[in-house]
Amino acid sequence: MVVSHFNENLDWLELLTNDGIPHTVYTRSENPSIHHHKMPINKGREAVADLQYIVDHYPNLSSLIAFVHGHRTYWHQQDPSDIVTTTRALQWNKYTYTPLTSAMTYATFQEHSSDKQAEVNYELWRDVYNK
Repeated sequence: MVVSHFNENLDWLELLTNDGIPHTVYTRSENPSIHHHKMPINKGREAVADLQYIVDHYPNLSSLIAFVHGHRTYWHQQDPSDIVTTTRALQWNKYTYTPLTSAMTYATFQEHSSDKQAEVNYELWRDVYNK
């Protein structure tokens, strides 16, 4: 798991560490922890950290990587333990890509809809997370 961090509280990462899910933190913070990779500039939000991780590890990238924000909750995560619960429930080897939030960001998820894509998104979400 690659965490893009600025000033968020990262205590929630201990829950995943205890589950055996390793993580790497790329930070834009002025006071990085000794265990964090300091980003040279604070630009591009999480995209720069994600790209930096890919560049740094390109020769030996894992086939399974979760790119996440440093916050445990936010407007696109409805449950206070959403990212922790979702990561624990994820079927890591089943899909090559899946979003880690069920909130509507750029896609809609609806069980019965006239929009076929919304129905497909709903089925994928339900299948991936056993919901």
